[in-house]
Amino acid sequence: DDDEEPDICRPRTAPVVDEDEKVPMKKQSGYQFHNATHRAAVKKEIEEANPDMPAKEKNALITKRLGDMWGRLDKAAQHRYKADAPYVVIKQKGPHKPEPPRLVDLPAGTHGKCKRCGEGVEERAVVVGSRRWKVKCFRESTSLEVGDGSHKCKVSGEMIESGAVCLAVKVKSATIYFEASKVAPFLRALLKPALPD
Repeated sequence: DDDEEPDICRPRTAPVVDEDEKVPMKKQSGYQFHNATHRAAVKKEIEEANPDMPAKEKNALITKRLGDMWGRLDKAAQHRYKADAPYVVIKQKGPHKPEPPRLVDLPAGTHGKCKRCGEGVEERAVVVGSRRWKVKCFRESTSLEVGDGSHKCKVSGEMIESGAVCLAVKVKSATIYFEASKVAPFLRALLKPALPD
């Protein structure tokens, strides 16, 4: 029967989901499916050939190799991956809940790099979201300012009233603002003169 569409062109249908348990799904692209299919083998090959290479460089090499493999496929093979690609659950992002800055005592050893100076952070650190600062670097990047009514507090998401005291943290070319009343315990701890740098 020559009129029948060949298997390689027959797209996968969306999975049937119970109406009460609707889960948002989308079809993977052929490129994504190809990469997911071959990533483990390519990763193993690269790790065996380059055991001392930093993880970031390995990941870049893996991505490049997968892209090269995809580029060498003819249109029919690419179409086959597109047709066979499964439906995947769309990851739902939860509401972002900003956290106030906090001082943390770290176990012995280096734990990441300081956001400002790039050196390893040890023992005590200031943590804002996923970023870490040495206490000394955070103090140098921070000032107390009087709000002018044009900035939002990073913790509450509300505008800082004109005349209210706020903590201003310089991060590269941007400045993050925290209303002082929202981070008072942190400020008291940070301003203790006995606190080691």
